[in-house]
Amino acid sequence: MQGKTLVEAAKIAADYTVLCIENTQGDPTHWYGVKFETALADLMKML
Repeated sequence: MQGKTLVEAAKIAADYTVLCIENTQGDPTHWYGVKFETALADLMKML
């Protein structure tokens, strides 16, 4: 949790998941799962 409270860590996880879903929507070539890699830089900023 990198020194974050449980609530802060949960918010970061939820925000990151939503960002990954948004980054995946509209890509007709990506037909499975979500693109977690596209938002890794944003996750590092959140931490």
